[in-house]
Amino acid sequence: MPRLASESPLVQRLPWDFRSTFPAPTEQALAAGVVRKEDAHPDNVRAIHEEHARESLSVLHDLDAVCDARRQRVDPATGKPPRTHAARERLRRFFETEPARLERSFASLMGVYEDAFGTDATVSFEKALRAWHASIKVEMESAIRSNAELEPITSRPADHGRRISSRMPVPKPLQDAVAAGRFGKEDDGCPVRPSPEEVRAITERHAEKIADLMALAQRRSNTPAESEKLVVEIQSAISAYIEDFGEHAAKQLEACARRQVALVAGSPSRKSR
Repeated sequence: MPRLASESPLVQRLPWDFRSTFPAPTEQALAAGVVRKEDAHPDNVRAIHEEHARESLSVLHDLDAVCDARRQRVDPATGKPPRTHAARERLRRFFETEPARLERSFASLMGVYEDAFGTDATVSFEKALRAWHASIKVEMESAIRSNAELEPITSRPADHGRRISSRMPVPKPLQDAVAAGRFGKEDDGCPVRPSPEEVRAITERHAEKIADLMALAQRRSNTPAESEKLVVEIQSAISAYIEDFGEHAAKQLEACARRQVALVAGSPSRKSR
């Protein structure tokens, strides 16, 4: 399973980095005319990937925006809650249908890509897209390794050698996150600045989610694909916290989550199972 290390940068390693190295179109796609022979030239393959990445990342961005607005109960077009019953009903129907539509759109883009580059390349390309979307670096594997040895890492190096505390952080929210309305907006449209008590509640939810994912990732019964998926989810959760509270607070949050996992794993009730 992927290793959750404490001294490696946040990175997704794949057979291609999709910046300077790319898979080639399949022979079947060339034979069927899905990809023209002239488009198999490396420069054209790069251009195809860049355009496909732009479209796919745009869909993921829109999906995040809709889900954030649904969580905050605001209209994504205005950032404000609807004021009339009719507007609330329109927004309710929008939230019922729009996420599924965007997910279908993303799946369709991946289907088009798979027709041209095959299943294995599609699996890697989707991982790269989701990593970029979560501000995670993508690197090409330095050597051929089995899936069980792939190391999308969830932790960042300690700050200049300082030990990261595993106590639950209660950081000040970043000004940019407040200004962007990531914690909601008041009735007058002003962004909410969460109190320390609210920050603690937010952090506790994040820590619980990350700890649960870490515990699942440590199960020996996981397939390599399941383990990699869990690691990407952990990376995404930590990246979301970074956007709200900064990298140092996220390191402390991760250390706190790891401590929770270790405490549960070492409890007598767990050992007696």
